[in-house]
Amino acid sequence: SSYISMLPKWLTRFRGLSIEHRLLGRGGVDTITGATVSTHAIEVILQRSRKMAYGQLLGKQTRPIEAAPSRSVVLQPLFWAVLAFIVLLGIGYIKQGLVARLVGMAVSFAVLGVWLNVPLTMVDVGLMAFGHLPTAADKVAVVLGIVVLAFLFGQVWCGSICPFGALQELIWLAVHPSGLRAETRQGQFGSAEGGIEQRARYVKFVLASLVLGVFFLSKRQEFLLFDPMVWTFRLQLTWLRGLLLAVVFVSALFYFRPWCRYVCPVGALLALTNKIALLDRWTMRRRVNRCDLGVATAKDVDCIRCNRCMKKR
Repeated sequence: SSYISMLPKWLTRFRGLSIEHRLLGRGGVDTITGATVSTHAIEVILQRSRKMAYGQLLGKQTRPIEAAPSRSVVLQPLFWAVLAFIVLLGIGYIKQGLVARLVGMAVSFAVLGVWLNVPLTMVDVGLMAFGHLPTAADKVAVVLGIVVLAFLFGQVWCGSICPFGALQELIWLAVHPSGLRAETRQGQFGSAEGGIEQRARYVKFVLASLVLGVFFLSKRQEFLLFDPMVWTFRLQLTWLRGLLLAVVFVSALFYFRPWCRYVCPVGALLALTNKIALLDRWTMRRRVNRCDLGVATAKDVDCIRCNRCMKKR
Protein backbone atom coordinates (compact mmCIF):
# COMPACT_ATOMS: atom_id res chain seq x y z
CA SER A 1 0.00 0.00 0.00
CA SER A 2 2.88 2.38 0.67
CA TYR A 3 4.05 2.00 -2.93
CA ILE A 4 0.58 2.72 -4.31
CA SER A 5 0.24 5.89 -2.24
CA MET A 6 3.58 7.15 -3.58
CA LEU A 7 2.91 6.37 -7.25
CA PRO A 8 0.78 9.40 -8.25
CA LYS A 9 3.46 11.91 -7.28
CA TRP A 10 6.20 9.78 -8.85
CA LEU A 11 4.32 9.41 -12.15
CA THR A 12 4.27 13.20 -12.57
CA ARG A 13 8.03 12.96 -13.30
CA PHE A 14 7.17 11.55 -16.74
CA ARG A 15 5.04 14.58 -17.63
CA GLY A 16 6.47 16.67 -20.45
CA LEU A 17 9.26 14.26 -21.43
CA SER A 18 10.05 14.00 -25.12
CA ILE A 19 9.39 10.78 -26.99
CA GLU A 20 13.12 10.06 -27.14
CA HIS A 21 13.88 10.80 -23.47
CA ARG A 22 15.69 7.98 -21.71
CA LEU A 23 13.43 6.38 -19.11
CA LEU A 24 15.60 3.75 -17.47
CA GLY A 25 18.96 3.80 -15.81
CA ARG A 26 21.22 6.65 -14.80
CA GLY A 27 20.09 9.87 -16.43
CA GLY A 28 16.51 8.66 -16.66
CA VAL A 29 13.51 9.07 -14.39
CA ASP A 30 14.49 8.38 -10.80
CA THR A 31 12.88 5.53 -8.91
CA ILE A 32 10.82 5.87 -5.75
CA THR A 33 13.32 4.29 -3.35
CA GLY A 34 15.79 2.33 -5.49
CA ALA A 35 15.15 -0.71 -3.29
CA THR A 36 12.84 -2.77 -5.52
CA VAL A 37 12.10 -3.45 -9.16
CA SER A 38 8.51 -2.13 -9.01
CA THR A 39 9.28 1.25 -10.55
CA HIS A 40 11.56 -0.32 -13.16
CA ALA A 41 8.67 -2.53 -14.23
CA ILE A 42 6.41 0.52 -14.59
CA GLU A 43 9.06 2.27 -16.66
CA VAL A 44 9.33 -0.70 -19.01
CA ILE A 45 5.54 -0.74 -19.47
CA LEU A 46 5.49 2.99 -20.24
CA GLN A 47 8.33 2.61 -22.70
CA ARG A 48 6.61 -0.23 -24.52
CA SER A 49 3.41 1.81 -24.66
CA ARG A 50 5.10 4.86 -26.12
CA LYS A 51 6.92 2.67 -28.67
CA MET A 52 3.61 1.25 -29.88
CA ALA A 53 1.94 4.67 -29.99
CA TYR A 54 4.89 6.31 -31.70
CA GLY A 55 5.18 3.53 -34.27
CA GLN A 56 1.52 2.80 -35.00
CA LEU A 57 0.19 6.36 -34.90
CA LEU A 58 3.14 8.28 -36.31
CA GLY A 59 4.90 5.57 -38.25
CA LYS A 60 8.24 6.25 -36.56
CA GLN A 61 10.59 4.22 -34.45
CA THR A 62 12.12 4.85 -31.06
CA ARG A 63 15.26 3.40 -29.58
CA PRO A 64 15.07 -0.33 -28.61
CA ILE A 65 13.17 -1.10 -25.46
CA GLU A 66 15.44 -1.36 -22.45
CA ALA A 67 15.03 -4.54 -20.49
CA ALA A 68 14.19 -4.62 -16.83
CA PRO A 69 17.22 -4.99 -14.55
CA SER A 70 18.63 -8.47 -14.31
CA ARG A 71 18.22 -10.29 -11.02
CA SER A 72 21.69 -11.81 -11.45
CA VAL A 73 23.45 -8.82 -9.94
CA VAL A 74 26.62 -10.81 -9.26
CA LEU A 75 27.11 -11.00 -13.02
CA GLN A 76 27.09 -7.24 -13.40
CA PRO A 77 30.43 -5.35 -13.47
CA LEU A 78 28.92 -2.56 -11.34
CA PHE A 79 28.35 -5.02 -8.48
CA TRP A 80 32.00 -6.05 -8.39
CA ALA A 81 33.26 -2.50 -8.86
CA VAL A 82 31.28 -1.18 -5.90
CA LEU A 83 32.10 -4.22 -3.77
CA ALA A 84 35.81 -3.72 -4.51
CA PHE A 85 35.41 -0.07 -3.53
CA ILE A 86 33.87 -1.08 -0.19
CA VAL A 87 36.70 -3.58 0.37
CA LEU A 88 39.30 -0.88 -0.29
CA LEU A 89 37.64 1.41 2.22
CA GLY A 90 37.60 -1.48 4.69
CA ILE A 91 41.33 -2.02 4.15
CA GLY A 92 41.87 1.67 4.83
CA TYR A 93 40.02 1.19 8.11
CA ILE A 94 42.09 -1.84 9.09
CA LYS A 95 45.39 -0.16 8.29
CA GLN A 96 44.30 2.91 10.25
CA GLY A 97 46.21 5.33 8.09
CA LEU A 98 44.97 8.79 9.07
CA VAL A 99 45.33 10.19 5.56
CA ALA A 100 43.80 7.05 4.06
CA ARG A 101 40.74 7.35 6.29
CA LEU A 102 40.16 11.03 5.50
CA VAL A 103 40.62 10.44 1.78
CA GLY A 104 38.35 7.41 2.01
CA MET A 105 35.59 9.43 3.67
CA ALA A 106 35.81 12.17 1.05
CA VAL A 107 35.78 9.66 -1.81
CA SER A 108 32.91 7.75 -0.22
CA PHE A 109 30.92 10.97 0.04
CA ALA A 110 31.55 11.67 -3.65
CA VAL A 111 31.02 8.12 -4.97
CA LEU A 112 28.48 6.42 -2.69
CA GLY A 113 26.66 9.65 -1.87
CA VAL A 114 26.69 12.15 -4.70
CA TRP A 115 27.33 9.88 -7.70
CA LEU A 116 25.71 6.50 -6.99
CA ASN A 117 23.46 7.56 -4.09
CA VAL A 118 23.49 4.14 -2.43
CA PRO A 119 23.87 4.68 1.33
CA LEU A 120 22.16 2.20 3.62
CA THR A 121 18.85 3.79 4.68
CA MET A 122 15.89 2.92 6.87
CA VAL A 123 13.94 2.14 3.70
CA ASP A 124 16.44 -0.60 2.89
CA VAL A 125 16.35 -1.93 6.45
CA GLY A 126 12.55 -1.97 6.57
CA LEU A 127 12.11 -3.66 3.20
CA MET A 128 14.81 -6.23 3.88
CA ALA A 129 13.07 -7.09 7.15
CA PHE A 130 10.10 -8.15 5.00
CA GLY A 131 12.32 -10.15 2.67
CA HIS A 132 12.49 -7.53 -0.11
CA LEU A 133 16.16 -7.40 -0.99
CA PRO A 134 17.68 -4.64 -3.13
CA THR A 135 17.89 -5.41 -6.83
CA ALA A 136 20.21 -2.64 -8.04
CA ALA A 137 23.73 -4.03 -8.39
CA ASP A 138 25.43 -1.14 -6.63
CA LYS A 139 23.03 -1.18 -3.67
CA VAL A 140 23.39 -4.98 -3.28
CA ALA A 141 27.17 -4.59 -3.19
CA VAL A 142 26.96 -1.86 -0.55
CA VAL A 143 24.57 -3.86 1.65
CA LEU A 144 26.69 -7.01 1.35
CA GLY A 145 29.86 -5.08 2.13
CA ILE A 146 28.26 -3.37 5.15
CA VAL A 147 27.01 -6.64 6.62
CA VAL A 148 30.36 -8.43 6.23
CA LEU A 149 32.38 -5.53 7.65
CA ALA A 150 29.94 -5.12 10.53
CA PHE A 151 30.23 -8.71 11.70
CA LEU A 152 34.01 -8.69 11.28
CA PHE A 153 34.89 -5.27 12.68
CA GLY A 154 31.73 -3.65 14.08
CA GLN A 155 30.27 -0.29 13.12
CA VAL A 156 32.81 0.37 10.35
CA TRP A 157 30.20 1.73 7.93
CA CYS A 158 29.30 4.55 10.28
CA GLY A 159 32.80 5.60 11.26
CA SER A 160 34.70 5.31 8.01
CA ILE A 161 32.43 4.86 4.98
CA CYS A 162 28.93 6.35 5.40
CA PRO A 163 28.70 9.43 3.12
CA PHE A 164 26.32 11.27 5.46
CA GLY A 165 28.59 10.62 8.43
CA ALA A 166 31.58 11.70 6.35
CA LEU A 167 29.83 14.96 5.48
CA GLN A 168 29.21 15.72 9.16
CA GLU A 169 32.79 14.91 10.13
CA LEU A 170 34.29 16.97 7.33
CA ILE A 171 32.17 19.94 8.44
CA TRP A 172 33.36 19.44 12.02
CA LEU A 173 37.01 19.12 11.01
CA ALA A 174 36.81 22.39 9.10
CA VAL A 175 36.18 24.10 12.46
CA HIS A 176 38.21 21.72 14.68
CA PRO A 177 41.26 20.66 12.62
CA SER A 178 43.08 19.64 15.82
CA GLY A 179 40.38 17.01 16.36
CA LEU A 180 41.89 14.61 13.86
CA ARG A 181 42.92 12.57 16.87
CA ALA A 182 41.09 12.26 20.18
CA GLU A 183 42.85 13.72 23.21
CA THR A 184 43.00 12.44 26.76
CA ARG A 185 40.49 14.88 28.17
CA GLN A 186 36.97 13.82 27.30
CA GLY A 187 34.76 16.42 25.72
CA GLN A 188 37.62 18.54 24.36
CA PHE A 189 36.39 18.21 20.80
CA GLY A 190 32.66 18.71 20.96
CA SER A 191 31.29 16.20 23.41
CA ALA A 192 28.45 17.57 25.53
CA GLU A 193 29.42 16.25 28.94
CA GLY A 194 27.14 15.03 31.69
CA GLY A 195 24.31 12.59 32.31
CA ILE A 196 21.94 14.21 29.84
CA GLU A 197 24.40 13.69 27.01
CA GLN A 198 24.91 10.07 27.98
CA ARG A 199 21.17 9.42 28.05
CA ALA A 200 20.72 11.23 24.73
CA ARG A 201 22.71 8.48 23.03
CA TYR A 202 19.82 6.09 23.62
CA VAL A 203 17.54 8.21 21.44
CA LYS A 204 18.73 6.45 18.27
CA PHE A 205 17.87 3.03 19.70
CA VAL A 206 14.41 4.18 20.76
CA LEU A 207 13.87 5.81 17.38
CA ALA A 208 14.96 2.71 15.46
CA SER A 209 12.60 0.51 17.47
CA LEU A 210 9.72 2.97 17.13
CA VAL A 211 10.08 3.52 13.39
CA LEU A 212 10.47 -0.16 12.55
CA GLY A 213 7.60 -1.08 14.85
CA VAL A 214 5.24 1.41 13.22
CA PHE A 215 6.36 0.25 9.77
CA PHE A 216 5.75 -3.41 10.61
CA LEU A 217 2.24 -2.60 11.82
CA SER A 218 1.24 -0.19 9.05
CA LYS A 219 3.32 -1.48 6.10
CA ARG A 220 3.58 2.18 5.05
CA GLN A 221 6.97 3.17 3.75
CA GLU A 222 6.41 6.86 4.53
CA PHE A 223 7.42 6.22 8.14
CA LEU A 224 10.92 5.32 6.93
CA LEU A 225 11.43 8.33 4.70
CA PHE A 226 12.48 10.73 7.46
CA ASP A 227 15.99 9.26 7.19
CA PRO A 228 18.08 12.03 5.54
CA MET A 229 20.17 9.45 3.71
CA VAL A 230 17.09 8.66 1.61
CA TRP A 231 16.75 12.14 0.12
CA THR A 232 19.82 14.27 0.92
CA PHE A 233 21.94 13.14 -2.00
CA ARG A 234 18.93 13.18 -4.33
CA LEU A 235 18.35 16.82 -3.34
CA GLN A 236 14.67 15.99 -2.80
CA LEU A 237 14.16 18.68 -0.18
CA THR A 238 11.07 20.15 1.41
CA TRP A 239 11.09 22.94 3.96
CA LEU A 240 10.92 20.40 6.79
CA ARG A 241 13.75 18.30 5.38
CA GLY A 242 15.79 21.44 4.78
CA LEU A 243 15.23 22.46 8.39
CA LEU A 244 16.39 19.05 9.60
CA LEU A 245 19.55 19.24 7.50
CA ALA A 246 20.23 22.78 8.74
CA VAL A 247 19.97 21.62 12.37
CA VAL A 248 22.29 18.65 11.71
CA PHE A 249 24.91 20.66 9.84
CA VAL A 250 24.91 23.58 12.29
CA SER A 251 25.21 21.10 15.17
CA ALA A 252 28.12 19.44 13.33
CA LEU A 253 30.04 22.70 13.67
CA PHE A 254 30.10 22.23 17.44
CA TYR A 255 29.62 18.50 18.11
CA PHE A 256 31.33 15.52 16.54
CA ARG A 257 28.85 13.73 14.25
CA PRO A 258 25.63 14.71 16.08
CA TRP A 259 23.28 12.71 13.85
CA CYS A 260 25.44 9.58 14.14
CA ARG A 261 25.83 9.80 17.91
CA TYR A 262 22.30 10.65 18.95
CA VAL A 263 19.71 10.11 16.22
CA CYS A 264 20.66 7.76 13.36
CA PRO A 265 18.47 4.61 13.56
CA VAL A 266 20.57 2.75 10.98
CA GLY A 267 23.63 3.46 13.10
CA ALA A 268 21.78 2.15 16.16
CA LEU A 269 21.23 -1.19 14.45
CA LEU A 270 24.82 -1.41 13.25
CA ALA A 271 26.09 -0.43 16.70
CA LEU A 272 24.83 -3.77 18.01
CA THR A 273 27.45 -5.53 15.87
CA ASN A 274 30.17 -3.93 18.02
CA LYS A 275 29.33 -6.67 20.50
CA ILE A 276 30.37 -9.23 17.88
CA ALA A 277 33.21 -7.69 15.80
CA LEU A 278 34.89 -11.04 15.25
CA LEU A 279 38.23 -9.74 13.93
CA ASP A 280 38.46 -6.27 15.40
CA ARG A 281 40.64 -7.25 18.34
CA TRP A 282 43.26 -8.71 15.98
CA THR A 283 43.70 -5.56 13.93
CA MET A 284 44.23 -2.64 16.32
CA ARG A 285 44.17 -1.81 19.99
CA ARG A 286 41.59 0.74 21.08
CA ARG A 287 42.79 3.25 23.64
CA VAL A 288 39.40 4.13 25.08
CA ASN A 289 40.99 6.39 27.68
CA ARG A 290 41.72 8.78 24.81
CA CYS A 291 38.16 8.76 23.48
CA ASP A 292 36.43 12.13 23.80
CA LEU A 293 33.04 10.54 23.09
CA GLY A 294 32.87 8.70 26.39
CA VAL A 295 33.38 5.18 25.03
CA ALA A 296 34.16 2.84 27.93
CA THR A 297 35.18 -0.43 26.24
CA ALA A 298 36.15 -1.71 22.80
CA LYS A 299 32.75 -3.42 22.55
CA ASP A 300 30.80 -0.31 23.55
CA VAL A 301 27.77 0.41 21.36
CA ASP A 302 28.65 4.11 21.65
CA CYS A 303 31.82 3.48 19.63
CA ILE A 304 31.18 4.58 16.05
CA ARG A 305 34.61 3.32 14.93
CA CYS A 306 35.89 6.80 14.08
CA ASN A 307 39.35 5.42 14.96
CA ARG A 308 40.78 8.69 16.27
CA CYS A 309 41.87 6.83 19.41
CA MET A 310 43.47 3.94 17.59
CA LYS A 311 47.01 2.67 17.91
CA LYS A 312 48.40 -0.20 15.88
CA ARG A 313 49.66 -3.25 17.70
